[in-house]
Amino acid sequence: MKCVLTVKGMMCPHCEAHCRQALEKVDGVVSAQADHKACTVTVECSKDVPESQLQAAVKSAGYEYCGRK
Repeated sequence: MKCVLTVKGMMCPHCEAHCRQALEKVDGVVSAQADHKACTVTVECSKDVPESQLQAAVKSAGYEYCGRK
């Protein structure tokens, strides 16, 4: 299952990698593709992952979670 998150604060490819790595540590997240220009992260999950866990991962990486698209 895939979902698209809106994430503010990513400014460059390094930020994309930092956010991606944080999300990929969440249990159930298979992959994450960040796009700093669009302020989005496309997350692929192997199971239902609570939105609160995705939000916490984004926040812990230093970015602003703005919900799912």
